[in-house]
Amino acid sequence: MSDEPLEPDFESFQDQMEPLSGYSRHIAFSPDFVDITNSIPAALMLSQSVFWQKVSIERWHRVWWFKTYAEWTEETRMTKDQLDLARKKLSRFLISAAT
Repeated sequence: MSDEPLEPDFESFQDQMEPLSGYSRHIAFSPDFVDITNSIPAALMLSQSVFWQKVSIERWHRVWWFKTYAEWTEETRMTKDQLDLARKKLSRFLISAAT
C-alpha cells in the first residue's frame, strides 16, 4: 500500500452528482438572512418566502400566497419541527408562513 494520498477523481464525482443536482430546483439562499434571523432554517424559509412573494405578484397578480407543510418539506427538505421553529423565529418579523 502506498503512502501517497489518493488523487480525487473529480470527473467521476461530477458525473455521479449531476443527475442529483436538480438544476431546476435550486433554492437561492442569502447568508444575510442568517444574520437577520440568527437561524439557518428561518433564513431558508425567508429566502423562499421572498421568492414566492415575487412569483405571486408577477404570475398571479396577488400579494398573498400559501404553502402546506408538505409543500414546504418537498421544497426545502425541512421537517415539520424545523418549519415550526423557523416560522416562530420569522413571526418576530411579522412574517406569517401559512401551513
